[in-house]
Amino acid sequence: MEALNINIKTLIKTVPLVNEETQNSILIRLEAEKSVNFGKTETKIALLLDNSGSMIGKPQADVVKTLGELIKHFRSTDWITGVAFGTDAKTFYPLSNKHKNLQKWSDLNFYQSNVGVSGTTNMADAFKHALCELTKDDKNSLKRILILTDGMPGLKTAALQAAKQCIEQNIAITGLGFGHYDSDFMNKLCALSNDTVWDMRDSSEGFTYLLDRIKAIQDQVADNIRLEVKFNGKHRAIDSYTVHPQATYNGKIHLDANRIWQQSLLPMQHKDGLEVLFNVKHPQLTPGRKIFAQVTVYYDIPSIGVRNQKLSKEIFVEYSNTETMISAMDTEVKARVNDAFVESQRIKAEQARKSGDVDKAVKLWGTIKKRGNSDMQCIAEGTIKKLKGGTLTESDARQAAAGTQKKLRST
Repeated sequence: MEALNINIKTLIKTVPLVNEETQNSILIRLEAEKSVNFGKTETKIALLLDNSGSMIGKPQADVVKTLGELIKHFRSTDWITGVAFGTDAKTFYPLSNKHKNLQKWSDLNFYQSNVGVSGTTNMADAFKHALCELTKDDKNSLKRILILTDGMPGLKTAALQAAKQCIEQNIAITGLGFGHYDSDFMNKLCALSNDTVWDMRDSSEGFTYLLDRIKAIQDQVADNIRLEVKFNGKHRAIDSYTVHPQATYNGKIHLDANRIWQQSLLPMQHKDGLEVLFNVKHPQLTPGRKIFAQVTVYYDIPSIGVRNQKLSKEIFVEYSNTETMISAMDTEVKARVNDAFVESQRIKAEQARKSGDVDKAVKLWGTIKKRGNSDMQCIAEGTIKKLKGGTLTESDARQAAAGTQKKLRST
C-alpha cells in the first residue's frame, strides 16, 4: 500500500476543437493515506543564532527571547542543537531532546557571558556546524535549520554555497530576520528551500508565524518530494504555483530535451497535504480522449523509514465541440486558480512599489481586495491605506506578503 495518494484535476475537461490553442490549469494534490500509521515524526532542528557585532543590543535580546519562547513548544521527539556564529561558529548546545537543559541559554546574561556578541558574520561556518550536528547518525528524522540573523554575512557567496550543501542533504532552511537585516540576501538564501525570510522585529506577529512553522515541521510526514511531469506532443507548459498549504510562485516551467519538467516541492504536512497548480496550453487536435502528460512524484517518509517512493498518474482531456462539456469548469481547481492569481498580483504589486510606482501598486492591491477572501480584503485595505499615505515600510510590505500567503493557506 502506498503511503501517499495522488489526485489530479483539470480546470476544464473538454478542449474545443475550433481553438488553435486552449489554456488549462492542472491541480495536483498529494495527501496521506488514512490507513497508514505514520507514527510520530522525529525532527532534528538546528538553531543558528547570529552573535556578530551588528546584533549588539536589541537584536540579540530579541533572538534570545525568541529562543526562550521556542523551547516551550518543542516535543520529546524534537532533537535540538544550537550554533552561535560571529567571526567563527560554535556549537554551544549539542544535539539533544532534553529541552530543560536548553532553557538556561534563553537567559540573556547567561547567553552573553558564554557566547558574547562581536566580530563579523561567518554564516558559512554556521551552516557547516549545523550540517555536522544534523547528520551525526542515520536516524529516520526530518532535518531543519532555523537561522536567526540580520543576514549580513561577510562572504555572501560562501554562505550560499554552504547553505546549498545543507539543501543537498535534504535540510530545509527557514530564515528569521532581526535588526536591520538584509532582506534581499535572506530571501535569496531562503529561496533555496522554496521559502522566504520572516520579519521578526514585530515580536507578536513574528512569533505567531514562527510557531506556525514549528507546528508545520512537527506535522510533516513526507520529505524530499520531487515532481516530474512529461508532456506529450505539442502541449505547452507555462508556469507553476504551490497553492496549498502556502501560496508560492514556483516560476515559469522549463522543459528539458525530453519535454520533462522537474520541480522540488515543499515537505508535506499530514493534516494539510500539498497542492501544486500549473498552467498549460493545449494544441488543436482531432476529437477524442487525449493523454497529454504523465505525472510522477518521488518522496520519502522518514518516520517509517521509507525512501525514494514513486507515484505515477496520467493526465488527459477530451477534445470535442459539445457546448455543455466545453463550458464546464471544476470548482475546486477554479478556487485554486484564483489563489494563484491573487499571489501573482501581490508579486506585481511589490515590484511596482519597489520601482516607485505607487499608483500601480494601489491598483494591484485593489484587485487583490476584490478577488481575495475576507481576511485578504482586510490586509489589502490596510496596505492600500499605507501606500496612499506614504507610510508603508519594508516591514509592512513583508508582513502583508506573508499574511496574504498565510490566509491563502487557511482557505
